[in-house]
Amino acid sequence: MYILCIKDTSLHRIGPVVRLGPKDVDVSHCDVVREIHRVRNPFIKSSFYATGGRFQSIFSTRDPDFHSKRRRLFGPYFTENSLSSFEPIAANLIRLTVRGMIEESKRSGCVDILKWWTLMAMDVIAELSFGESLDMVRSGEKNQFAEDVARAGSILPLRTAFPMILGLGVYFPFITFFKDIAASRQRILAFQQKRVARFLELVKADNAERSKSLFGALVKKGNTADFSPMDLVVEVQSFITAGTDTTAVTLTYLVWAVCQDKQVQERLVREIQHLPESLTHADIRELPYLDQVINEALRCYGAAPGALPRDVPAAGATLAGTMSHLEL
Repeated sequence: MYILCIKDTSLHRIGPVVRLGPKDVDVSHCDVVREIHRVRNPFIKSSFYATGGRFQSIFSTRDPDFHSKRRRLFGPYFTENSLSSFEPIAANLIRLTVRGMIEESKRSGCVDILKWWTLMAMDVIAELSFGESLDMVRSGEKNQFAEDVARAGSILPLRTAFPMILGLGVYFPFITFFKDIAASRQRILAFQQKRVARFLELVKADNAERSKSLFGALVKKGNTADFSPMDLVVEVQSFITAGTDTTAVTLTYLVWAVCQDKQVQERLVREIQHLPESLTHADIRELPYLDQVINEALRCYGAAPGALPRDVPAAGATLAGTMSHLEL
């Protein structure tokens, strides 16, 4: 049996746990969802997450042991203290992004904020991962790599609705859609492999910028006995895939939602208007209304709405007073 966690108030008027099919139940209950998705739990990711490739990432794996090892490997580099050292880099790219928006608005009378947030998110992830930006914020345009990532990502909704869709590409490679997706994936892999090879050479040569990056610190400490260059390619690409659109879409909807409500705008401006021009995370972390606005945008406009299915443990589980069993 699969457990799906979808917030659907109309569906759940009859209760927090609703059967959707012979092997599917939907859950809408804060405590239960927290239990299902905690790090150490018996609810394993379902086959929905299977990528079918030889390599897996911390995001895609269904193997708890693999996930645990990767968490231990990456954990020290993703603490608040460690990430705070990258704040100036991210802040600089954010300022360049806002400046680009202003300039575009002056030129055309409007601005494509989704485009700019996408460029910013991908540049930040690249800079933090390898100590080298993709320079898309400075150019104001997507490069071939970004176009390929977007094209490859376009198949994900189809893959979700029709899991066999990827397999069809093997039998119908002449269909333009499948051919374009395959070409994009090949270019992405070649781009990242070349980038990783250059990165590892520079880290080995004690290049300061590369060595200070997230993965540079990991490589320098020699914690990579079970972490090959191809593993690095897969993990970095998964960071970009998971982090770019989610960040860009969330920020776009947040800006749009605030622009729809004058009272929200005015109250938000009152709270932030006294912040220093060269503000830091420490300046804004204790702003309650800003925090509420961000959380409400995340609640109303989730960047990756989906079922997030999990397998029920073989012994079954009691969820919100309802017993669920695994059906083989």
